Amino acid sequence: MTDATLSIEDVQRLERENSPLNRESAVMKIGQLMADGKLQSIEADLARDVVLRMAQDADVLVRSALSRQIALYPLLPVGMAERMARDVTEVSVPVLQHWPHLSDDLLVSVIEEEVEAKQMAIAQRDAVSERVSGALIDTGNSNVVSVLLENESARISPDALQRVLTNHADHETIPVLVTKRPDLTPETCLHCVSLVVADQLEADVANEMRRYLVRQQHLPEEMAAEIVAHAREQAVAEMAAGEIDDEKVAEFVGVLHKAGRLTPTMLLRSLCSGDLRFVQMAF
Repeated sequence: MTDATLSIEDVQRLERENSPLNRESAVMKIGQLMADGKLQSIEADLARDVVLRMAQDADVLVRSALSRQIALYPLLPVGMAERMARDVTEVSVPVLQHWPHLSDDLLVSVIEEEVEAKQMAIAQRDAVSERVSGALIDTGNSNVVSVLLENESARISPDALQRVLTNHADHETIPVLVTKRPDLTPETCLHCVSLVVADQLEADVANEMRRYLVRQQHLPEEMAAEIVAHAREQAVAEMAAGEIDDEKVAEFVGVLHKAGRLTPTMLLRSLCSGDLRFVQMAF
């Protein structure tokens, strides 16, 4: 492991060869000393001046090293951090993800640059406002939207979640991630339930959404009953379609009829899936 203490040898090395690699090493060590609080007042002022100069270095390698330092430790003034947040991806991503004092105006303008790596970094911030979340969702980028939904500290408005469900209903994980959100409104829950019971989703996605909706979202009793009944009908239809023996299917249909479970929606589901045998026996 490289020694994190800035030594006289580091200074002499810079004097002999002021290369980007040597400047990178120096700024990493200065940043660590400042973060650890090991510098006296005058030393800290000098070190801060060096860091400010390094932030304007022409070489990306140096600015990138500095951004990784200030992402974790507040070493730069807000204005300088904002400048680095608008820099090339290698420099901006650590600042966009970790620097806490970036304004919503700046974050939204960076999102509008349409650089996925920057959008992903913003989606992972410890605090994401509804305005910034909305801008990320409006990118239409499923990778960015997925990362945002997984960020429980992000605040997402009900309208934005509705847009997610409308625009990404056919995605393999996004509808499930919506149902996992801890702050779903009754309207958003109803939208999720409608997607499940309308058979607009892949079976695996619908099953996982159903599980989270019933267990985590405290659905009203009638809504929970509807989604459970849908699951039962889907299971019955799949079971009947997979049975080879016609007599067993006929017997199964009779049992369902006597129990009052041979519902129109079950027949429609079987018809749509091509199981004409079940439908004919039911009639």
